[in-house]
Amino acid sequence: MDLGQLAVKKAMKLGADEAEVYILRKKITDVMFASEIESFKTVDSRGLGIRVAKGKQIGLHATSILTEAEVGRAVEKAVKIAEVTPEDPN
Repeated sequence: MDLGQLAVKKAMKLGADEAEVYILRKKITDVMFASEIESFKTVDSRGLGIRVAKGKQIGLHATSILTEAEVGRAVEKAVKIAEVTPEDPN
């Protein structure tokens, strides 16, 4: 099971009515040169965000640590945030 599926299953198990996961991987390469290459830098970013709904209450949380344990903690935090967030009137 991938981390996205794990996050959704855990959110539903914790009482969320809906769960949505975003997984991002971004790689940026920066090359500086004049007549020859002066610098070369690559940045690789990864992260996961989860949005849960409990009734009309919404909770969001994100992490850049992509382990099962950390994704589980992110889900728990999103659900707890939803539980204390005022209901969306719309």
